Amino acid sequence: MAFYLMKQEELPFGKRVLREGHRGKDVVFLQELLTKQGFYFGKIDGFYGILTAEAVQVFQNNWKLISDGVVGWKTIKIIDQNQRSSPRLVYTIKKKETLKQVSQEFQVKFTAWRRLGGYGNPFKRLYHGMKIFLPQKGVFLWQNEHEKKQKKVITGEIWTNLIVQNDGKIKLLEKKQFGIENYNAILVTPEIFTAVTTTKSSLEQFKKELLKLKIEKTGFDLRQITLENGLEFEKFLKILSKSLKNQKLGFLSLPFRGEFSLEYQKLLCLSSDLTGLVLVDPEVIVATPEEYLA
Repeated sequence: MAFYLMKQEELPFGKRVLREGHRGKDVVFLQELLTKQGFYFGKIDGFYGILTAEAVQVFQNNWKLISDGVVGWKTIKIIDQNQRSSPRLVYTIKKKETLKQVSQEFQVKFTAWRRLGGYGNPFKRLYHGMKIFLPQKGVFLWQNEHEKKQKKVITGEIWTNLIVQNDGKIKLLEKKQFGIENYNAILVTPEIFTAVTTTKSSLEQFKKELLKLKIEKTGFDLRQITLENGLEFEKFLKILSKSLKNQKLGFLSLPFRGEFSLEYQKLLCLSSDLTGLVLVDPEVIVATPEEYLA
C-alpha cells in the first residue's frame, strides 16, 4: 500500500477548518468565492488574515451562522451549497451621499443594507468609497433596457432569446455572448401557455426540451400570462417542478396585478421552490423577499 503525504497548504477546500493565520490553496478558493459574492475586497493571496476573517463573519451573519470568523464544518457546508453566487448587490458610496438617498435609488428600506468587512458600520458613519451590500437584492436589466446600463449598479442582464412553440419545442431566437451575471429568458406567451397545459403532445415535448437546457442560467418569462386562472398557473409551475427533478431554475419572472392575495402568495411559494430568484413585474418595493409573505 502506497501513501502520499500532502502538505496542509495543498489541501482542497473543505478538508480542514480554516482560521486566521492559515495559508493554502483552500484559502485562495475561499477568498475567490467571498470576492465573487461581494463579501471580500482584499488581495487573493492565500493568507487568512484579518480582512478574510471579517468577510467570513459577514458571510456567516448572512446565513444565520455563529459569526466567529472561523470556517468550520457548518460554514463549509453552506459554502459548498452556495458556490453559485446568489443575487447580491454591492454598492460604493459616492461623495456627500446619504444612506437615505442610496436606499431611495434602489427602492429598499435603509435597514436592508449590510456592512462589509473592513468598511465600518454604515448606520454610524457613511463615507466616500465605503462599500455596503444588499444580501437579497438584485438589479437586473432586460434586453430593451441596456441603455440604462451606465446609470445603474446592476447584478445581471436578462435576454429573451428563447421561446416555447405550440408543439412544446423551445426555439433559439438569438445566440448571445455574455459578460457579467447573465441569464437566458424563455418567453411563454398566453397561447403557448394554454397549449402546454392542455395538449398532451405539447406537454411531453416541452418536458423533453427542458432536459436539454442549462437550467441554472435559464429562466421563464411569464409576465404575459394572466393570473385569472390560478389553477392553470399552478399547474404550469408543478410541471416545471416535476420535470426539473430538484434542479433549480436561474429565475422566474411573474406578473403582478396589484395585490398579494392568498392565491398569489401560493404561486410565490411554488416559484421559490423552483428558483432562488423570483422577479415580479411591475416592480414591487420591499426590503426583503420575506415581506412578500408577511
